[in-house]
Amino acid sequence: MLENTSELEIARDLLMHRIEQRKPTIRTENRAFTIRVQSRPTSFATDADNEDLHMRVNAAEHGRLPSPEGLHLLRKTLPLISDALYGARAPCAQIFGGAHLSISLALGTALPGTKFGIFEAIDTRNEAWGSEAGQADPLNNVISVEEIVLPAAPAASAHERIAICISLSSGADRMAFDQLVRTSPYEITKTAMVTATTTKIDAREAGRLSASIAQHIKQFAADSGRAEVHLAFQGPYPMAVLIGRHLNTLRTVACEWDDEDGKPPVHSAPHSRPRASQRSYHKSAA
Repeated sequence: MLENTSELEIARDLLMHRIEQRKPTIRTENRAFTIRVQSRPTSFATDADNEDLHMRVNAAEHGRLPSPEGLHLLRKTLPLISDALYGARAPCAQIFGGAHLSISLALGTALPGTKFGIFEAIDTRNEAWGSEAGQADPLNNVISVEEIVLPAAPAASAHERIAICISLSSGADRMAFDQLVRTSPYEITKTAMVTATTTKIDAREAGRLSASIAQHIKQFAADSGRAEVHLAFQGPYPMAVLIGRHLNTLRTVACEWDDEDGKPPVHSAPHSRPRASQRSYHKSAA
């Protein structure tokens, strides 16, 4: 599907027709543009609600990861969705539902802060994780970065690659990240662990913390010659979306958490197990 220009044009026309239908209500009510996204298996998916757009990325036939075909179609259509949302001229955008890391980051990079202002990711408790730092921020957490010394320093490469693990949840598995670095088919030149003061992130901290995490990632990449970033994430889904909004200028590879077939959990490295690894697609990607 969507392999040629005519199919993409049809998808674009349908999408723009939907936007034109919803635009009068959005403007009259001066409300947020709403998107529901899902990447669960069909048996666990919820029905479409009253959101302005409903996006579903099919799960793989086996395992817990999204299907490669679904992610391929997402890559094709995300620029259309971004342009359509921009055309709606809504004062705010809200995302509902839930998705895998690769999809969350891709959505964030397609809806960057430089193009869209106020943005909120709504969690399963209907709590809003906003992109803006506000006075209600309890300031419970600050972000720290620990560079991990590799056992053997790799030789300099014309295409630098770094691996970063964002660990914001309790019981984070550092061994899985270590395995990602060891078994990567690419030569990883630097690695780092990004953590918060506690593993309990308050939604009111989301704007400040997501901006801080993204700034650390961009600085780490810049210090490595604007390296390609291989990113592992353990934490709340809304934070992945909000962090992605700041990473649209980086070359980023999202490594999915995989504990398929009763094996020990790992972050699957790109291309070593193609079904388990997907790129975070954005404008700056090659």
